[in-house]
Amino acid sequence: MKKLLEKGNFKKIDEAFLTQSLNVFQDITKIQQKYNKLDTDTFIEVSKIYAYQHSKTRT
Repeated sequence: MKKLLEKGNFKKIDEAFLTQSLNVFQDITKIQQKYNKLDTDTFIEVSKIYAYQHSKTRT
């Protein structure tokens, strides 16, 4: 952990933010397991593209 903190400009992250983020990732894990799609990076990238495409159709 010390090496990580020394690498850049570390700023403390609010515990509420971490808790909420953990909850979101746990929900994502459940969805990935349901559909057997366990690559989180691809899941998030595809989700962003999907959200962007659908945001354009709503305007």
